[in-house]
Amino acid sequence: MRDKTKGNGVPKIGIVLGGMGSEREVSLNTGAAFEKAVKSLGYSYILIDAKEDFPKKISESKIDCALLALHGKYGEDGTVQGILEYLKIPYTGSGVMASSLAMNKVATKQILTHWDVPTAEFGILDLTITKNSEIKSEVQKIVKKTGIPLVVKPNQEGSAVGVTIVHNEKEIAAAVKLASQYDKVIIIEKYIPGMEITVPIWFGEALPIIEIRPKSEFYDYKRKYTAGQTEYILPAPLNNTRGQPFCFRNQYVTWLYRDQSFS
Repeated sequence: MRDKTKGNGVPKIGIVLGGMGSEREVSLNTGAAFEKAVKSLGYSYILIDAKEDFPKKISESKIDCALLALHGKYGEDGTVQGILEYLKIPYTGSGVMASSLAMNKVATKQILTHWDVPTAEFGILDLTITKNSEIKSEVQKIVKKTGIPLVVKPNQEGSAVGVTIVHNEKEIAAAVKLASQYDKVIIIEKYIPGMEITVPIWFGEALPIIEIRPKSEFYDYKRKYTAGQTEYILPAPLNNTRGQPFCFRNQYVTWLYRDQSFS
């Protein structure tokens, strides 16, 4: 924990970065960008690495608010948010429930299905209760629903970590093996080709839609974090008739999660 406090009476910010998940490197880069911005504004701040001793460090930090630069498991899944809530430390980003639900793909899909929000056909492969001898047959049951191509994902990872687009049956086993390295619960869903967009929500209001154009088949880890590998089109080339339904749906999901910001 590095202290950059000037002691000039301004609010003391804790930039929380790093963490214990697979996206640690990305989080450190985000934290460095946050530090540059906070320093340029003249705020007092400290850097707090969210490792195993995070509860102790954050409770002793005496910060006025936490600026979260965390990514992925333990950082965006409600874990850190719950610790900060317990300590009554204000923080940026989504709350405990929204963070936990949004990071859990299975929970999100189940909520969307229950509330009739369109989502790709999917199935769940839970390796905590599925025997090795049963995996192939369980996957075949799911494939009957989703068809091929399909997408295999670990349940609780971000930044497309462990994600594979499967084009034929021969690729399924390797995709499941990769996803299982990050989570024992795997989601398999129908692949839907087309324009990729994101709709940011700020305090219930939809901001302009952004189109994401990766220079490969899909928006994977490399395309997300390597300069020049993805184009971001703002606003996306959608007229109101095509774009408004996405805005309404994202606003609805944000309301379901009782969240203030969503994308």
